[in-house]
Amino acid sequence: MIKNPASKFPRYRVQQLLNSNLSKPDRLDYLEFQHDDITFRCFGILHGITGGLNFEYRDFIKQSIKSVDGIKLAEKGMKKLYPYCQIDAELEDWAVLRPVDCFLMGFKLIADPRCLWMISIDSIRELWQQSDAFIRHHRLNTSDLGESTFFHYLDEHERRDIAGFSPPKQALQQDIESLSHWYKPPFVKQRIKPVIHPQWKRILILENHMHIPARSVHMLAYATAFAKKHNHKLVNLFVGETHNTDMQYLAREDKQLTKIFSQEQLKTIDKITNRATKMGSPKDKFDIIRAALNKTLYLLNLLLGTATAIGLYLIIFLNIY
Repeated sequence: MIKNPASKFPRYRVQQLLNSNLSKPDRLDYLEFQHDDITFRCFGILHGITGGLNFEYRDFIKQSIKSVDGIKLAEKGMKKLYPYCQIDAELEDWAVLRPVDCFLMGFKLIADPRCLWMISIDSIRELWQQSDAFIRHHRLNTSDLGESTFFHYLDEHERRDIAGFSPPKQALQQDIESLSHWYKPPFVKQRIKPVIHPQWKRILILENHMHIPARSVHMLAYATAFAKKHNHKLVNLFVGETHNTDMQYLAREDKQLTKIFSQEQLKTIDKITNRATKMGSPKDKFDIIRAALNKTLYLLNLLLGTATAIGLYLIIFLNIY
């Protein structure tokens, strides 16, 4: 076991879990950190497409969310993934995505045959799969940890490793740099580390446009503004895995951001933070209307991207026949 004074939960390395006789964790772990005099408990979830890669994992997450007392905020979409779990509000992290990101995501979803195929097949697998592959395969395969409750025993750094993510500092710098230039998204992002679980590989197709680290910036600012508005001193956050370590890093290094990011990157972070703050704590009806208009623009660009891809298919079809 790894001795980590910052963690309230036992932590192990991958090799310690392989062939181990550890019992399954009885609850979802969290990272606890302070930001603007508010205590956050941030729970990282391997939510996949349907809430988890098997029924056993989804049930574990639902029971964990239900068992938590206090205010519960979650990444966008989790209210539907985990219904009847008393999630109070969602963090509306879609707001980070620019029109070019939304258009290209919508376009690729239809134009790239791998997208629809992988999303369809992976959704069926997740719903069909009942039990934990890590247990079924006798705790021998590292890749099986990507759908297992045992994943939550891992040290936070090893979690990012097996998910193929860089450390928070590098991941945030790269993504914020991409957001600082409209022309960056079309270019393929080079992964330093491989993605181990096969069902995670679909993320690579759309990752340039999903801006996972930048959404962490938004969610932390949104949650902070929401907590201040409603006078909460302790907030539970339920987010996708890696967002939790991103947010912990941002909270810890809050006073050092000027040394970590360039001036251009800091402007992008300020833009994300200011927008998220207004959404988390709208001061007047204009903030509410602005958020609604931005959501409409987000959806329209997604639809425009899908419509463009369908139009291309129709042109090809008509030219052939």
